[in-house]
Amino acid sequence: MLNQETSHSASASDFAPASAASPTLPRANGQLILVVDDQENIRDLLATVLTDHGYRILLAVDGDHALTVFKQQPGSIAAVITDLHMPHTEGGSLADLLRKLRADLPILFMSGLNEGAGGRDLLPSSSKDPFLMKPFRPVALLEAIHRMLQPHRTAQA
Repeated sequence: MLNQETSHSASASDFAPASAASPTLPRANGQLILVVDDQENIRDLLATVLTDHGYRILLAVDGDHALTVFKQQPGSIAAVITDLHMPHTEGGSLADLLRKLRADLPILFMSGLNEGAGGRDLLPSSSKDPFLMKPFRPVALLEAIHRMLQPHRTAQA
């Protein structure tokens, strides 16, 4: 579970619109994104940011719920955004299970815990999936999703 004393809870200011100086991000074409996080406020904020930019959203409260949702329409989901630290099925384990169902599935990981407290170190060391440390700005989320969904993206670090 997330330690509320040492972690940062996301607030609306963390997801405030990017400044006018930021480059204009391409709008989505209605791609369906599965957002998985055990914190309702995070799910809601991500859903708002993504839908405001043209994505359609499915929400899941944990890894087990995400598997159920994914199995209902595996070919329709364009990408998954998942927290790494959740009850029942951790984000890294969820990714392994989802990729058994669909190997080419783009997955964006996020965590509010630093590496020593179970952040990115929950990912396999060989993972090339993108990662965002919470809190992050909406522009970082939108850029990461846009890069993941590009048909001819390159494997740059």
